[in-house]
Amino acid sequence: MQKSRFNLKSAILASIVGTIAMTVVMAIFGINIMKALGMTAGMQGGMVYFIGGLIHLSVGIFYGMIYAWIFQPLLKKLPSYLSGAVYSILPFIIAMLFMSPFLNAIQTVFRADRPATTMCGANPCMPKAKPCNPCEPCKGAAPCNPCMPKAKKMSYNPCKPCKGSNPCNPCSAGGNGFGWIFSLISHLVYGIVLGWIYRPKAI
Repeated sequence: MQKSRFNLKSAILASIVGTIAMTVVMAIFGINIMKALGMTAGMQGGMVYFIGGLIHLSVGIFYGMIYAWIFQPLLKKLPSYLSGAVYSILPFIIAMLFMSPFLNAIQTVFRADRPATTMCGANPCMPKAKPCNPCEPCKGAAPCNPCMPKAKKMSYNPCKPCKGSNPCNPCSAGGNGFGWIFSLISHLVYGIVLGWIYRPKAI
């Protein structure tokens, strides 16, 4: 039987492509994960997408490394795409259980958890409106979810991600009861692409 070992370059490539595929699928569901993470970090303007995308990509590469180093050798008897799909259940469960602490950690690292930061100095739903606190939306302003700007009945609180209906946060119901399904499908796409592209080195 041919043995194999960890392939760093292939793992990074597979992780990047898998994360991009996942991001596209989430966008199809109306979930702007880059904007959600960027705003959680307290960014504004183009930096919202740059920092949000960087955070999302970093997490994708991290999970890709774990798959290539530990789980791919354990699941190597399965077709590559299927081994990736099976592995994707792990990050999905972690996202469901620990998304809130993760978002809180982002706020802490970027110092976005302080009331004086830009995150809580303007209304992301109404950028041209007078400054207000998104934790306590301006009077008369309809609740808005920056992850799904076109949603009419979303109440999203970026300062307390688990409060209200937030499809970007799997710990909530997503406003329509299908948030966890969207998250599961997105993670499966990531895992399938990751497993399909990754190729370990032959010994």
